[in-house]
Amino acid sequence: MPACGTDGVSARLVACESLLLLCRELCGLREAVISALLPAEAAEACEAFFTQIDDVLPEVVPAVYSCVGAAVVPHQQLVQQMSSVNWSISRLESQHNGYGFSSVLQTVKTRQPLPANAEQHLWRTTVYQLHAALLAGYAAAKVCSNEGRSLMQLDYQQLTSKLEPLCGLRPLPGRPLVESYIKAFYLPESALRDWLIEHRSEYNTRHLVALVGVMSHVPKHAKTALTAMLENRE
Repeated sequence: MPACGTDGVSARLVACESLLLLCRELCGLREAVISALLPAEAAEACEAFFTQIDDVLPEVVPAVYSCVGAAVVPHQQLVQQMSSVNWSISRLESQHNGYGFSSVLQTVKTRQPLPANAEQHLWRTTVYQLHAALLAGYAAAKVCSNEGRSLMQLDYQQLTSKLEPLCGLRPLPGRPLVESYIKAFYLPESALRDWLIEHRSEYNTRHLVALVGVMSHVPKHAKTALTAMLENRE
């Protein structure tokens, strides 16, 4: 499971697990102790209290762990490393780039004992945040050749081949978005507009504009029209 040693992450984990434990104990005491001690006129308020716990707790826990995922993934560092990669290569080498391994895998390799439920939440939010960073990094490319796009695919395949057995999540949260974004580069002009319309709600506008911008096989006038469509989609 992800490392949890910075930015108050450990404290958030303890707080979340403590909240879950407290709720379990309260629910366990509800019928035998709490309801028996409360006056009859407080029964309705007691019922409302436990109903609120049931409604809110499923939202609170993922929200807390989402903060953890954002803290342990070096988003800006990863995007900067990816921005420095030359994606306009003319020949594809078998060696992938190391940006996804020096910073990311070093982070997620660290382990410490945690309840299974907490570990699953942590992995899901961390892997999702990682994919958000990867998407931003790929979208940061100003120029990209066909070989460069193939290099992106190679890099991503290498990362997922190590990440899947490490976290045990299949499919990886966020994987379809990243894979679809990389592969969309190869779409012909005739199919691009439909793809953008179909997927426009899944991506940030700047990511889609960046995708159109690096597609060298799309004429300039078509890029201008597609960019205008994306920027005026609201």
